[in-house]
Amino acid sequence: MAADLKGGVHEYHDPRSSSYVHPSMWCVTYEDLDYFEQEVRALWEQGQVPDDPDDPSYPTEYHNDDEIGPSIHQVNKCYIKPVTQRSGGMSWALMRNPQGLECHIFATHCWAEGVFEFILKVRRNWPRGAKHLWACFLANPQNGNLGKILQEDLHKSPFARALRRAKFLLVVPNKRTSIYTRLWCVYEAFLSLHYVARNDLVISLPGEAPLRKLVANLYPGLLICACCAVCSYYALAPYIGPLLPPMLWIVSALGISMLVNAGVRPYLRLSGSTELKVGHEVRLGWCLLAIIGLGFGLVQHGLQWKYGKRTIWKWEKGEGWACGYLTLSVVLMHSRGIVDVMSRAIQRAEGGQLDFQTVRDANCSNRDDELRIRNAIRGYEDRIDKAINALRVMGKFDRATQMNIQYGMSVERARDGLGSLRVTTACCAWSYWWVTDLSAHYHHIYATQALGASCVVALSVQHWMGERAIFASDALLLAGMSYVVTSLLCAHFLWGSEPLEDLCMSRRVWKLQLFFFVLMCLADLFYYTGAGAKLFSATSCNALAYLDRVGDDDADDSPYEDQGLLRREDRSLSEHLAIQGTGSFVVIEDIDFGSGSSSAETMSAAASSDSPSAGSTSRDLGDSEGCCAVRRVM
Repeated sequence: MAADLKGGVHEYHDPRSSSYVHPSMWCVTYEDLDYFEQEVRALWEQGQVPDDPDDPSYPTEYHNDDEIGPSIHQVNKCYIKPVTQRSGGMSWALMRNPQGLECHIFATHCWAEGVFEFILKVRRNWPRGAKHLWACFLANPQNGNLGKILQEDLHKSPFARALRRAKFLLVVPNKRTSIYTRLWCVYEAFLSLHYVARNDLVISLPGEAPLRKLVANLYPGLLICACCAVCSYYALAPYIGPLLPPMLWIVSALGISMLVNAGVRPYLRLSGSTELKVGHEVRLGWCLLAIIGLGFGLVQHGLQWKYGKRTIWKWEKGEGWACGYLTLSVVLMHSRGIVDVMSRAIQRAEGGQLDFQTVRDANCSNRDDELRIRNAIRGYEDRIDKAINALRVMGKFDRATQMNIQYGMSVERARDGLGSLRVTTACCAWSYWWVTDLSAHYHHIYATQALGASCVVALSVQHWMGERAIFASDALLLAGMSYVVTSLLCAHFLWGSEPLEDLCMSRRVWKLQLFFFVLMCLADLFYYTGAGAKLFSATSCNALAYLDRVGDDDADDSPYEDQGLLRREDRSLSEHLAIQGTGSFVVIEDIDFGSGSSSAETMSAAASSDSPSAGSTSRDLGDSEGCCAVRRVM
């Protein structure tokens, strides 16, 4: 079907048309992306996507690289435009999905990148639960009057309206140039900082390591762990094994490994290049697995002894099962740590591809767009620079990360994120004596079910809280380990090992278990109510500040409603808060903009009621968000 572009754009993109589709719905699916790659790769292999001298990125050194490929400029000229022109002139996304799709992922990227590189990174890091992707070269119509689509008001552009609906912002760096040398990407970063607080947007860099690299780095660590366990069993255990009961050996190994990790990791960041740092961190992971292996060998040898023989310590005969579960969980937790190291390495590499001096140097191919974007971000350039640098360091940026750091969590811990295996290890500690007693009475299946039930409950709570559960999971692990060690010491030194011999430790220590549980809850309450924020204020100066919603005001029907990221009303602008930079991160502090402050027009960026004109019967989502401001949270 030949293109029939009434008014310069296809009816799907024309707000006056009854067939109009809301810009946030110009999306593609994962399967669409696969189909797009197959089509483009077939043309590229046939030589029909040449390295065009008219391409702004010409010559493209990676044009013939099958993992990077031709630039999106070239793909647009040789594939997208011809295909969509023959179909009627709509965008490629609406050619595949004429009814539109709800926006879940917004991809911010640069057209100079290789198309295969873009697709590979998006597919590898497709957020769990997301179904549809908005990417400008697929979403916007490449035929007809594109300037009419972009409009005069930036906050009503397809970019802003799609980003307002997105749940995830995937930052896609490339090997050719930093995306933040492009003004549209800068503007998207400007908007996204607002939507993190308001819409709970999650901003992330690619960080999933290829399976081949994971296996190559994890296999030596597991082999070292096994070898250390064997050596410990035959060489060390006969001499030092009687010094501690089996359970204390594995807990001691876990404690030592955590201390080594905390003490050594800061120095590894000073070791030079990124590749060298990654290599050292992986080897540190191997060392931690070696420590756990030594502890496991001592545990297994100790469980072979009979009560009172060669040692003053006693233990229940069912501890073999409890120790086994605890040791396995600890090994998996440290193995996961190596996987996290590889993921962080990829994020650092991707963050390096975002290298830039300042967004002031960014440019745009369209002069009118450049003037409008510069007007919108005027006065916020330094703050955008700081936020982008924070993303480069953190690898992610969302409301939970902001909350954790604002409440006093270290940047490193917030960056490491949530680990389900930490919760599993904690559950093994909390249910240690229940598993031991049930196993001692030969109820091994019930023991496993009890442990499994506790893990399901804890992981469900963790899933519900998301990244906000980082502190809670750490508190659960620390309290669980403290409980199980304290209970064992009480059994030996206060109760004369009687509960161990009677196989009833779980009934004897329930009050102690309740005490540590209450202690853990008080620590969580202290943290999540923000009571500890001032306590950590001296160390949080290098932390990310966060934007939060002050509230929607639907009563204001003025023409300037929702045009300001920082809303300007009758009160002085000195009541508002600005984002200032410290190091690689941003903190919030009070500031008086003074007489030279930007006008409401220079702050335009977001959050308007941008539904199509009245009387339209289009398929529209009908934006209804109000304006958000920035406030300081203590």
